[in-house]
Amino acid sequence: MSIEKLREHVLANRQSIAYALGGFSTGVLGTLFGMFNVMFFTRVVGLDNSFFYTGHIVYGIWNAVNDPAFGWLIDHTANKANRRLPVIKYGGPLWCFFFMLTWYPWSSDGSSYTAFFHFLFSMFCYDGFLTYVLLVKCALLADLCVDSKDRNSLNNYSAWFSLAGSSLAMTSYYAWDEHNLSPFRTVAWVFSMLAAVGWYYSGSMMIMPTAVRRTCGIRG
Repeated sequence: MSIEKLREHVLANRQSIAYALGGFSTGVLGTLFGMFNVMFFTRVVGLDNSFFYTGHIVYGIWNAVNDPAFGWLIDHTANKANRRLPVIKYGGPLWCFFFMLTWYPWSSDGSSYTAFFHFLFSMFCYDGFLTYVLLVKCALLADLCVDSKDRNSLNNYSAWFSLAGSSLAMTSYYAWDEHNLSPFRTVAWVFSMLAAVGWYYSGSMMIMPTAVRRTCGIRG
């Protein structure tokens, strides 16, 4: 495919590609966190078992509370001019930044409260931003299109981009060494920055339909 044809394809499918970039970024972050979070805190930090299981109980409570809380917050703070797009454009990169703080231990003593609070901080930030950003991404389907074919197109693009992001992130396994985290951190930073760029351009490229803008009282 020539550069010109590629450009035409991107322009013709701008909305689908923009929406799918969020799927790519989610795939990257979700795969990295899912693969290495437990290994990091149990093997590298050596988190005490009682802290580990207590942390998951507290996290379960947080997970039950943050979904309706963030849903209410987003509905009451969304910018009417472009609806929820700023959350994706800026909240996504923030998610990537706080995600990277996971891989820098606050304490080398797994029995300390400092290590325990790092564990809680890591899970709270990851799940909090995941909820905040993905609630918006999923809700955008209703704003972006009402036709089932268009909605399927957005979902299909997002699924393939998510698969690409997950596959890319899985290669970080070859950089993982619990005795030397430097190579893994370097790879994680690269992938996290790619995810941040994906979120930024996802929020920047998407265009709210005219009907939605008029419903919100916006002209043009």
